[in-house]
Amino acid sequence: MDLKYIIQVVNNHFEVDITENRRDRYMVMCRGVYFHFAKTTTNFSLARIGEKVNRDHSSVVYSLKNFENWISYDKEFENEFKKVEKILTNKKTVKEFRDERLNYKYKMLQIAKELLINEINKIKKNGQNRISKNQKRSLYITD
Repeated sequence: MDLKYIIQVVNNHFEVDITENRRDRYMVMCRGVYFHFAKTTTNFSLARIGEKVNRDHSSVVYSLKNFENWISYDKEFENEFKKVEKILTNKKTVKEFRDERLNYKYKMLQIAKELLINEINKIKKNGQNRISKNQKRSLYITD
């Protein structure tokens, strides 16, 4: 998943700009949602994740460390987090759709290949057991 996309979803959902230089509780918790999803859905370093919202890696570490507590103590925040989670997990990127489509086509080709191999083996097997018309005639004609 793309960091810019996660930022966009969090900003739109909470109606804030998490790149702003504010430290009020609401903003910190909104950034925490971004940090959580950025950490769990990407392979970026904490420094890179924080850099996207003008924070250093220690801010990311602090948010990730306290995120579970925020969820457990603030039920409204937990509900909002779950809504963002649904948005992010249900939304598939173009690349994911393309990958799924290619995977499907690849599996269909594998199945077709197996069917063709089985068909060829049947033909070969039946071909060995069959006697050609010329061979049949030679069986009936005796010298």
